[in-house]
Amino acid sequence: MVIVVFDQEVQAGDLIVIPMNGIDICELTCDIISFGSVVQSLDWTKETTCGEEELFLKDIYGSLQLEGCGSGSGNDQNCLKEVEYTYTIENIHNLPMEVTLLERMRFTRRVDANAINGESESSGGTETIDLIDKIEVEDRFLEPGETTEAIENDVIDVCAEGEYETTVRVKADPPEGIPCQDEDMYVILTEPLKDCRVDLDITCETRTSDDAEDSGGRVECTEIDAPEPICEGNIEEINFTYLGTDCSNSFNSQPTLILIESSGDDEDEDDEDEDESLLQCEDFDGGPEGNMAVSVLCIDGTSFDDDVTVIVSVNRVAVGQSFAVPAPGAGPMPDVIVCEIQEGRIKKQTVTILSSINNDNDNNNNQ
Repeated sequence: MVIVVFDQEVQAGDLIVIPMNGIDICELTCDIISFGSVVQSLDWTKETTCGEEELFLKDIYGSLQLEGCGSGSGNDQNCLKEVEYTYTIENIHNLPMEVTLLERMRFTRRVDANAINGESESSGGTETIDLIDKIEVEDRFLEPGETTEAIENDVIDVCAEGEYETTVRVKADPPEGIPCQDEDMYVILTEPLKDCRVDLDITCETRTSDDAEDSGGRVECTEIDAPEPICEGNIEEINFTYLGTDCSNSFNSQPTLILIESSGDDEDEDDEDEDESLLQCEDFDGGPEGNMAVSVLCIDGTSFDDDVTVIVSVNRVAVGQSFAVPAPGAGPMPDVIVCEIQEGRIKKQTVTILSSINNDNDNNNNQ
């Protein structure tokens, strides 16, 4: 007699749970059917299903991988564990705040030790999700000292070597003034289920001085101090990473419209330079594609027309690649930097940045 214990449509990556319902099944056959035809058939006989042979979690049978088993005595073994992330937001300001953004980014890396030919495979990537809807509208308004929270459920594989790195970013606005923001990170590391037959140790060190001519002391990478969040003093170089995103991804406290004053002499009647207003970020032709290398041209934003000062020109900048914008010549960094992003010869984006904290734009545009 044939007893059907599972008959459902599944997608690649779905978890299949086969309930025994107290039946002593000593032969088990699974047919994989696609568009009405059997494309794969798997058989387990008495030696395995009735306990005479052991079942190992993460073993692969054709297109199926064993993730868990239950004996009915409470000694269940499962690789896929449901977890619950709780993101707690507290207003530590002395003014009421409204939570306007809650965004979660998760990098996942998994290594499959049972890949074909014994070679490990990495899988995963980065996923970004907007979590603001997980907070009720009325709970987004926080008085000083109040908290609110958002809850998210996920599943992690605790039997495979992997890394689950969760970064959450929050933004909250007071009735007046500059928005506040913060972010936090939580990392889960999982170890492979089976023993390894090799041993590997990694050390990581860095110099205590950034001066290439000064070797300085060395410290463990886990002891690296984070820099101060605000660039101050006489800035001689600014470093950027190209993200390949459009202007909607902007997240900063600088004004969206920047006034650039002419440096011309008012007494010169032939001086036709005029003040200009530039958007902090402006997309062209849909903005950067995000999957193409670009060229970046950065100029002194306070220079006008024929008297443009080029600070740096960088070709073939890929997504995730960093580049430096040094102060031109031996002079100081200009108060305003304008960078143009081009794909081929097509302008895709311009970005205007105030490099001086004393620049009048900061006051004029936030009033």
